[in-house]
Amino acid sequence: MEIFLNFKRNRILFFTILILSLCIRWYWAEQKEGMHVDEVATFSVSDTNGAYPGSYEKIGGRHTGMELKQYFFIHDASLNDVFHDIKNMWHDVHDYNHTNFFYSIIRLFFIGNNTTDNKSIQRRGILLNLIFYIIEFVIFLKLLLFYYRNSPIVLFTALTCFAFMTGCVSNTLFIRTYELQTLMVLLLSWWLTYALHSMNNKRWNYNIRNFIITSLILTGVLLSGYFMVVLVAIFGLSLMIVLYKKKDFKKGAPFFIGTSLCALVLCKLFYLRFFLGFHGDRRITSKLTSEDTLSRLYESIIAWGQLIIDNTLYLPVIILLSVIFIISTNQFRKIPWVVFPSIVYSFIISLLSPYINDNRYIVAVTPLFILLIPTALKSINWRNIQIGFAIAMTLIYFVSSIREKNISNYLFKGNITKELLANNKSQIHIVQKLPFSIVVLLPFMNDNVSYNICNNIDSANVKHGDIIFFNIQEMSSWKKESELPLSKFDKLGSYQNYYIYKAKH
Repeated sequence: MEIFLNFKRNRILFFTILILSLCIRWYWAEQKEGMHVDEVATFSVSDTNGAYPGSYEKIGGRHTGMELKQYFFIHDASLNDVFHDIKNMWHDVHDYNHTNFFYSIIRLFFIGNNTTDNKSIQRRGILLNLIFYIIEFVIFLKLLLFYYRNSPIVLFTALTCFAFMTGCVSNTLFIRTYELQTLMVLLLSWWLTYALHSMNNKRWNYNIRNFIITSLILTGVLLSGYFMVVLVAIFGLSLMIVLYKKKDFKKGAPFFIGTSLCALVLCKLFYLRFFLGFHGDRRITSKLTSEDTLSRLYESIIAWGQLIIDNTLYLPVIILLSVIFIISTNQFRKIPWVVFPSIVYSFIISLLSPYINDNRYIVAVTPLFILLIPTALKSINWRNIQIGFAIAMTLIYFVSSIREKNISNYLFKGNITKELLANNKSQIHIVQKLPFSIVVLLPFMNDNVSYNICNNIDSANVKHGDIIFFNIQEMSSWKKESELPLSKFDKLGSYQNYYIYKAKH
């Protein structure tokens, strides 16, 4: 890597791609208004003295926006409280779908934070993801150098496609564990590729140093998400096949199986309730055992293909790649080995994931799909055509990253929600059954405005001009909008599960 980057123009190009990709991510970060419910949960779980796992019923009644945000977001800036929270999360995060890995990191990253300003909270959370992304960028470059060191056009085209892939850009805006997970997957991919290349060059040693490094990387991967167990299993099986073909199975199998077992022990040490996460998820089991299982699996397969087209390998890219691989069938053997296990993993997880049409469950492996592009590009022997293909790929990915419709899933623009929640001239009532539902409105709340939170319209004591946010999906009194006493309200709009009304009298 150092030799390659000694050339000034290559160093400039490397940093240009990195800086541009950071600028695009920060631009979209500034456009972000609201938060996903899980993003707010990130902060609630990280602050063990707050709403999670506290009693949500505390938020009933009248509270200012500042009081509510202090309850749900990280609100203690002291170092002692940080260590207190990390210690508590080491024992239990009370969120059995995730470990303490990301929650502990973000709690550390928010040392000194005592603001309830939504934009400041978002910026700091996204800044952490940007740090993860910069490390990913370097690791991905190092991975590319294993295969395309002598082809600068090919290498930098692939790097550009990775940097501006909309799935990766959106992932940086989402303040959850998935950016960290992407980093860990790329680190594992690079390390195993390094190991195989070292074996080919007779430089690999099955020693304590490599055992420790492999175990620690596997530990980080497994702690970044429970679905990663599937990825480790698929990678492991693929690696065993490669070792068998290399006639190195007798030495390699005990080594890598041993590192996997050691990683599981370390996971237990780093998070005491690690194995509770494997007790099952009702959302997944219901998907696989319900009467409409086949139709739901079919929908998941269709959704998987659409997610790849929308976020990773766009339709024009797939068409171009298909043409090249059909013409040059021998290029399939030159595809980096990590690509196929990643595709298999993404397909399996799309079948298992609780929600379809959600890229976050597979985003960690999708950067590895990009390796199909340099493989195809390198097979083109005519330089002018190769340059044209490279320019086309670069433009497609760059233009896609600057179109809002491709990023909008994580921007959560509130339309009139922000304006209405900042209204201090009218009483604002939030009518809902489950207290935690309020988190989708929380980022739009004004610190100095008072909100009345109740579970039915009678307790709201509505007067003329009052603003009412109804959470229809959770209301026990009214299952449908048509069952509301509409004659008393003017509908102003909606945001996620809330319908917004103004009282007439």
